[in-house]
Amino acid sequence: RGAVTGWLLGLLGGPEWARIYLLDGLFRVLGQVFISLLQMLVVPLVFVSLVCGSSSLSDPKTLGRVGGKTIGLYLLTTGIAVSLALLSAALFKPGIGANPVAAQARDIAEATPFAQVLIDMVPRNPVAALADGQMLPIIVFSVLLGISITLSGEPGQRISAWFQDMNEVIMRLVTLVMRFAPYGVFALIANLAATSEVSDFLAVGRYVVLVFAVLVTHALLVYPTLLTVLGRLNPWRFLSKIRAAQM
Repeated sequence: RGAVTGWLLGLLGGPEWARIYLLDGLFRVLGQVFISLLQMLVVPLVFVSLVCGSSSLSDPKTLGRVGGKTIGLYLLTTGIAVSLALLSAALFKPGIGANPVAAQARDIAEATPFAQVLIDMVPRNPVAALADGQMLPIIVFSVLLGISITLSGEPGQRISAWFQDMNEVIMRLVTLVMRFAPYGVFALIANLAATSEVSDFLAVGRYVVLVFAVLVTHALLVYPTLLTVLGRLNPWRFLSKIRAAQM
């Protein structure tokens, strides 16, 4: 629907009223608000859920193993995801021929040495790491905070209960944002279709399809394989139990 709406606005020649009230007005506001909502969720969702998980284990030795495995699993899945993305980009070359209006030149930073990555895992300022969305330092800080909560006795139990309640609130917030998703996606697609040539839009569409295909591959192949190999679990039974718990 968003693509059709944007295409129709493009056929009309992008009249002034449509540009002012729709493309630069309603559609732009809805699309950017939706993107901001998604970005807003990432840090509190990861932080609170990891603190809850690490603070729910009472054995310090278990906590240490869980913390190391959490960081290792994060690095492993991130590496697999990046490898899948690079391989897919090399094979299919998405976006070639596209020149969307909103495209901007970007400077690509040099790769960070692995030793520096290990150093940067420990945040000098956890508040700054949370504000900047630095996921690896956030994971390390969350696990360490969860361990400290567990080892703090009665005060830690009160803090743990607060984080458990906060986790419920965050999950409810995720549900609210997802209800807004159809409108945000509609506005983003409509704006892109109206401001791009048909060839550009189709090229971007191929890129979107490829991204979706890689995400599905990662979710249905990589994660089930990790569950089977590392967790000795049936992935489909695991997913069915998660679904049953949410209902």
